[in-house]
Amino acid sequence: MDQRQKSEYQGFSWHSLQDQNSIVYFAVTHKDFPDDICSRFLKQITNQLYQNEADFKKDPQNVISLSQNARISIHELHSKYQDHKNLDKTIVAQSTLEKVTGMMKQNIGKIIDNRNEFNDLENKSGNLKDTASRFRMNSAKLEQQAKWRNLRMKLIILAMIVLLTITIFWLVY
Repeated sequence: MDQRQKSEYQGFSWHSLQDQNSIVYFAVTHKDFPDDICSRFLKQITNQLYQNEADFKKDPQNVISLSQNARISIHELHSKYQDHKNLDKTIVAQSTLEKVTGMMKQNIGKIIDNRNEFNDLENKSGNLKDTASRFRMNSAKLEQQAKWRNLRMKLIILAMIVLLTITIFWLVY
């Protein structure tokens, strides 16, 4: 797992890359030099050293100096990457492809998250619909019960008035 870092100082960018064996590679560029191209340069140096240098394959921590072939390959890479505007079209295309792929992966992740949230909302709205339906039925029952109670109360009051009226007429006559 490679770790990249960048810092800027007085118009220059200091790029570093730490490989899986904790070996750090540095490159100094102008501030406007693209970060992804410098990172690709450092990664290619790392890959070439591990592929072509026998000492790097065995014990990279104890390598004291690089062979002439390693130095030549690093100089060739430096020449290739020195003018980033005239770089090989495949490198630029691959860099663009990696950016687009990363964005697509993020978008797919967001789509999946949105789909899960949509499913949750759909379930919650279904539950809310069921609750509203039960509430409507219960409120209709309660309304009916209240009407019957009201009617009974009115009938009881009417009966009491009639009884009171009969009692008063009976006592008076």
